[in-house]
Formats: sequence, C-alpha cells, structure tokens
Amino acid sequence: MENEFHAKPQYEFSHCSWEHGWNVKFKKGSHSICTVYPR
Repeated sequence: MENEFHAKPQYEFSHCSWEHGWNVKFKKGSHSICTVYPR
C-alpha cells in the first residue's frame, strides 16, 4: 500500500459498533483508501 499508492498507515482504536478494536487505516491525504482490522 505504501509503495503502490503512497498511502501512509495510521494505527487507531475504533469504537465503531461494526468492528470494535484496533485497526490500520491507509490514508492518502485526508482520504482513507483501505482499513485493515487485524484479528
């Protein structure tokens, strides 16, 4: 993701009811390209 889309990963703790817990968001500027929910 970093090399192909030049997106920087951001590690966040989500309180979202859909997937509660840690996630990694790949953002390019202010737009989120992808969100990964590790298990």
